[in-house]
Amino acid sequence: MQIRNSVKAIIIKDNTMLFSECKFLPDDKEYTYLLPGGGQEKGEPLCDTVKRELLEETGAEVAVGDLVLVREYIDPQSLWGDIHQVEFFFRCELLSDIDLAAATNPDDMQVNLQWLPLDKLGEYRIYPEKLKECIRPNGDIAGCVYIGKC
Repeated sequence: MQIRNSVKAIIIKDNTMLFSECKFLPDDKEYTYLLPGGGQEKGEPLCDTVKRELLEETGAEVAVGDLVLVREYIDPQSLWGDIHQVEFFFRCELLSDIDLAAATNPDDMQVNLQWLPLDKLGEYRIYPEKLKECIRPNGDIAGCVYIGKC
């Protein structure tokens, strides 16, 4: 099992947070909401990975801020096979408008992008679920640094 580094962007605007609206399987009746981001390429600094992935998935440029969460995910029986992924969550700000027509490489499961209200995150199928506990209605991140199993 190989370890894969991945980045996620936490973008908050007007008491909402940007998520990728996804369907993992064609017969899914509900959407799953993921933070935009993706895998680090060999020799690529994490901050550059955030910028590249956001441009690919949203068509927007971002300023990368602080690293605020780290998540470790290990699942030998996931839909994609053996996974050991370390995810780095960065606060980001949009430098340009979202333009899905300019998104060069959205995820296969990405259907759309949605701004979800911070005070209603508990009503959505958000992955990882622990985000619902970490993101406060005012946009602060509290009580979390490492999201994993210890």
